Amino acid sequence: MQSLEQLRAKNAFTFIEENQTNSDITGIATRLPLMFHLNGVLATFAFLIKNEKVNKLTKALLDHLRESARANIPEASRAEHIFQGERAWVKPENLQTSDFFAITDEMIKYATWLKRAAEALATDQTGD
Repeated sequence: MQSLEQLRAKNAFTFIEENQTNSDITGIATRLPLMFHLNGVLATFAFLIKNEKVNKLTKALLDHLRESARANIPEASRAEHIFQGERAWVKPENLQTSDFFAITDEMIKYATWLKRAAEALATDQTGD
C-alpha cells in the first residue's frame, strides 16, 4: 500500500508529464503552493475556475482531493461534494473549520509536488 506522500508524488508527476508542453499549466503549477497558502482554497479555486486555460489543472487538483480522501483524509471525503459542479464549491455549509484546514493542508502538500514535478521536468527538457 502506498503512502499519501507517494500518492501525491505519483499524481503530480503523471499530470505534469501529460501536460508539460502547456506553459499555462506548468507556470501556474509552480505558483500553486504559495497561492493556496496566501489566498486559501476558495480564492485559489475561484482563480483556477475563471482561468479556462488551466481547466485540466483544476480537475487534477479535485481528482487528487477525492483520491486522497479515499486513501487517508476523512475530512476530504466529506468535502468532496463542495467541488462538484461549477459553482457548488462556494457553499461549504457542511464543513467545519477543522475540515477546511485539512483540505487546505492537503492542497498545499499536493501543489508542492506539482511544483516539484513541473520544475524537474522543465530541467529535464532543457538539459540543465
